[in-house]
Amino acid sequence: MRILSLLVLAIISISISCTKISSTDIGNGLIPAVDNVNTFDTLLEVSANTVNNDFVPTVYKGDDHVIGVLNDPIFGSTRATTFLELKPTIYPYTFAINPINRKADSAVLILNFRGLYGDTTMTAPQQNWEVVELSEELKGDSSYKTSVNPLVGDVISEATNINVRTLKDSVKNRFEKSVNQVRIKLKFSFAQRLIEAYGPTNAYLKDSAFRANFKGFAVRPTSNSNGNTLVRVNLLDPDTKLGLYFHKDSSGVKSDTSVNFFRFSIFTGETSSSANRIVRNYIGSELGNAYNTPNSPKVYVLTSPGTYVNVTIPGLNNLSNRIIHRAELLTFQDDADNDPLADKLLPPRYLLLARYDSAFKGLTNVPNDYEVTQSGSNIQSFGGYLFYQNLAGFTKQVAAYSFNISRYVQGIVSRKEAVYPLRILAPSNDSLKYRLPYPNSAIAITSFIAPSNSNRMAEGRVRLGGGSNTNSRIRMRVRIIFSRL
Repeated sequence: MRILSLLVLAIISISISCTKISSTDIGNGLIPAVDNVNTFDTLLEVSANTVNNDFVPTVYKGDDHVIGVLNDPIFGSTRATTFLELKPTIYPYTFAINPINRKADSAVLILNFRGLYGDTTMTAPQQNWEVVELSEELKGDSSYKTSVNPLVGDVISEATNINVRTLKDSVKNRFEKSVNQVRIKLKFSFAQRLIEAYGPTNAYLKDSAFRANFKGFAVRPTSNSNGNTLVRVNLLDPDTKLGLYFHKDSSGVKSDTSVNFFRFSIFTGETSSSANRIVRNYIGSELGNAYNTPNSPKVYVLTSPGTYVNVTIPGLNNLSNRIIHRAELLTFQDDADNDPLADKLLPPRYLLLARYDSAFKGLTNVPNDYEVTQSGSNIQSFGGYLFYQNLAGFTKQVAAYSFNISRYVQGIVSRKEAVYPLRILAPSNDSLKYRLPYPNSAIAITSFIAPSNSNRMAEGRVRLGGGSNTNSRIRMRVRIIFSRL
């Protein structure tokens, strides 16, 4: 009975002194109904503008790499190139046929196909890709940012039209029974070089010798390629390989064709190199004309490497002390009915709300609300995942994102904590410096944001209603449900 009395006393103490409310308790219970007697709600205006994100993400070997072209009148163009190194799995490397009688048939670059982002309709234009030989050696023990731009040499592929609708089709021949492959035939002169010219005493003697003779591939869209699709490939999958097809020709008698495969090596000391260059160009696009417009009616979030949105909430500075039951930043897709590519170039599956810490020049979490534990971050309760709503006046469903900032607002009104400018971004392979909730906010750790729980690289774009949008239904805003003290 004494324990029960103490518990009731503690609850009463919390209710009458908002400065004593724990940051871990705010917003966890049921939100009371707004009756304008005991519980009220209010809307706060926000100011938002679009900024080019200067953060350049890294693509790791295990990540899907992207290749292709996007031509988007709203968000600009994107060109993606994948660099990779496929090589023997053992040294010295030999073929089963004596080099005197070994004759090349062909060489085919095979990439494991993982998926698409963009236009996959019957009217989608084919893309033109080319394979170029690297003339600059990439390091196998390094991972590279999407700004990487190694030197390349000669084009070593035949003219290749990539029909994105057929990449899932089955491949069936004497050597392959597979699906989900991108197959690019390489020039015969390249096949001759690797099959006939290289031998176990020179290029195939050891890994360093092979890399000195051949540094890898760049797979890229040609300069005049059309298209509106990024193709995802995975380099670690066994289906990614270089097929070298050859036969034995002895005294004019030819054998059946055989094939040897080079692969992406993960062995220590012989690790294959890889990189993914992704170039955004906003010139002439709607986004390109909207940079840094103060309190813009429309703001643009493009998945990394891309753009972010600065958000300020001036009204937080003037709120009196109160019990915050719920505070949410609400965002909605702008003008979905008039975006011709909205059904093809889909929104990011996840947006992050964070703040920029100028002290260490990086992202940190929204205080008290965004939390990281041993089981991961609380993004399910904090918010940021894409959902759709039916809004009056729109034919199509509208993409929406919301963020729970209840504890952040409670700290401002009760403990006079700082009001920060915030950012909305679509991260991929990003990180932030996570600070524990009050009262342990001085403790900070680095928290990584992987594509598995955020966005695939370069996949997703959304135009949001800004704080000055004339349509109140899609205008970015903060809604607060509260009780007075």
